[in-house]
Amino acid sequence: MSDLFIGARHLHAPLVSVMPVLHGFLVLDDDQGYRTTFGGDQAQGLLFGSPLVLYEERYTAKHGDARGVVVLRLAWPNITAEIIRTSFRTTQSRIGGLNLTYNPLTRNCNMVVSTLVLQAGLALPPPPAHFMPGYGQSIL
Repeated sequence: MSDLFIGARHLHAPLVSVMPVLHGFLVLDDDQGYRTTFGGDQAQGLLFGSPLVLYEERYTAKHGDARGVVVLRLAWPNITAEIIRTSFRTTQSRIGGLNLTYNPLTRNCNMVVSTLVLQAGLALPPPPAHFMPGYGQSIL
């Protein structure tokens, strides 16, 4: 069995890194010891007018989601990784097909995390930290 974590980190962009807004993400720790992070972000480092991009990447100490972590907590223990991974990929494809524009306060990483969790049929926990605009709202 595998575990799914929910996390929040500080923003990395120079102008917004001082804001009290946090970036949400998910980490799937599968039974093979492989850690994958899922989430959404802005393209090209632009806060307004850039596409909302979705990612599925190996979670390592060098990954952006591992820098400036405020919290990373186990939210869904003992799940089947392949079912969750397939659901997340399907949801990411559906979101990507909408060609959405990123907005740091409304259409952002926290909304992507909420959508991935809800579309997978999982109960959405309270936000892992304060100052996570968009958390609890679904894109789909």
